[in-house]
Amino acid sequence: MTDKLALNFDRYYQYAELTEFLETACREYPDLARLESIGRSFEGRDIWLLTITQQGQRCPEDKPAIFVDGNTHAPEVTGTMVCLYLIEQLLKKYQQDDTVTYLLDTRTFYIVPRVNPDGAERFLTSPDIIYRTSRPNPDFYREPNHLYPCDVNGDGELLTMRVKDPNGTHRVSELDERLMIPREPGEIGATYYMLYPEGSIHAYDGGEIRLGKSPWSADVNRNFPAHWSPEQDGSGPYPVSEPETRALVEFITSHPNIATMQSYHTRGGIILRPSAYSPDDALDPDDIRLFETIGRLGSDLTGYPVMSIYHGFTQDPKQARRGVSLDWAYEHEGLLAYSIELWDKYAQAGIAAKEQQQNEPIPEEDQVALLRWTDEEELNAFVDWHEFDHPQLGRVELGGFKQKTFDINVPFTFLSSECEKNVRFLVRQALVTPCLELFGPQVRQVEAHTYRITLDIQNTGYLPTHVTQQALKNGRVKPVEVTLDGVGFEYVEGAKVQVLGHLGGYGQGGRRGFSGPTGHRRRVSWVVKGAPKDMRLDFNVASHRAGLLRHQVALESLLSEDGALT
Repeated sequence: MTDKLALNFDRYYQYAELTEFLETACREYPDLARLESIGRSFEGRDIWLLTITQQGQRCPEDKPAIFVDGNTHAPEVTGTMVCLYLIEQLLKKYQQDDTVTYLLDTRTFYIVPRVNPDGAERFLTSPDIIYRTSRPNPDFYREPNHLYPCDVNGDGELLTMRVKDPNGTHRVSELDERLMIPREPGEIGATYYMLYPEGSIHAYDGGEIRLGKSPWSADVNRNFPAHWSPEQDGSGPYPVSEPETRALVEFITSHPNIATMQSYHTRGGIILRPSAYSPDDALDPDDIRLFETIGRLGSDLTGYPVMSIYHGFTQDPKQARRGVSLDWAYEHEGLLAYSIELWDKYAQAGIAAKEQQQNEPIPEEDQVALLRWTDEEELNAFVDWHEFDHPQLGRVELGGFKQKTFDINVPFTFLSSECEKNVRFLVRQALVTPCLELFGPQVRQVEAHTYRITLDIQNTGYLPTHVTQQALKNGRVKPVEVTLDGVGFEYVEGAKVQVLGHLGGYGQGGRRGFSGPTGHRRRVSWVVKGAPKDMRLDFNVASHRAGLLRHQVALESLLSEDGALT
């Protein structure tokens, strides 16, 4: 039998194939998957969102939810593949795997595999390496002596140009002639080079070469409302100005059942937690402990360290990132949110060096080891230096690592394993979300035709029903409410709607010694009057992030045949 929903790991999916995969998922698993467009990109492409849950008994919005997205930055198409692998695993393993079955029965997954379809399509179908959306930069113009990346030799790759210069910044490594290493302070006596991105230089007159402005305007991940500033490069003209950003913000804010958020980027192999803009002492300490605790679960499953963007991923705090989705999700919405930087090529090669975008040079020995590992694995990741007659610079050399399928994204050889370990973390993250469960109702007769109805409500998740302290501070989550409605009775004691406040999760019970109180279970009761055969009880238990439960029962069914209570 042909597997109609088979994810291929020998390529990165273009938009048409991505759409076909999502439509096939819905066609093959109609009881689990639902596809919708949550907006259109700048060029008019649908921004697809796939909802996955068991839809037979409860609607998706009545269950606690996990929001997952990928490919916010155009070249980071590995994120799309992780999302598609998640979809494939959830759908195929339902009723086959106990954990997946439990999750789809009790939780909802909202998955946006490609936030930036325009930029990704350009990346996948041209030599261009575009990080932003395809909206043109209104301030773009070509300046004299400025280099603009392009495929100057027409081989389909944007590589590195090295140009001999006695005052150059780099030289050839003595350990491997393919490797270019920084020139040491005061170093003389070697052949030196300037390194540039492959491209052409506008109106070159022999002066100093500088990098030109980007011809594209907006960075989706600098356009969110949190700490937005027009001074931030790629910010857009105002917060949520870009349709891609707006689609995410509108969907998440209109779905209060979302408890956690996971965004997939590349590269470096890091689990990033809030904040991008603020130091830890500006955040709630309980939330920091929560982010670290859950993040360490991810570290165990992926090998990625967990770190604050501000403290571990930002070189200059004065230039902290603004308008980032992670900060908006946590600071404004109070979500448990992570950004995952997929693919650590050094770790994959068994090298301790870390790519953390700190502008710190990787040791020469580690770079050589990486090169030789790619040779051993036959990854075809490096293009040997070769001469080319550049239209402005004359004789130059082109070469270096392939950016699209090695430096930025996972080589196809390792793509499935990268997806698998990250989906394991995502499944574990889904399991920690708050989730309501009902016990009862129980009935006790207090006098003729008068009954006390008791119902217990429990949060079975690790997280409390408000998820973070930040959500409480912002008022983004309503407390748990219980409503008793129905027919055939009148209230004697207890309000129709009772507010329970928030319920703790089992994570509040402490992790050492004896269990402490968690506040995860509450009891509510009413006294009602009526004839048992006429009474129908309708219970509704509602929590923004822990789900909505409905239970209907006839009072008479709670009584035994001889009138004793069951």
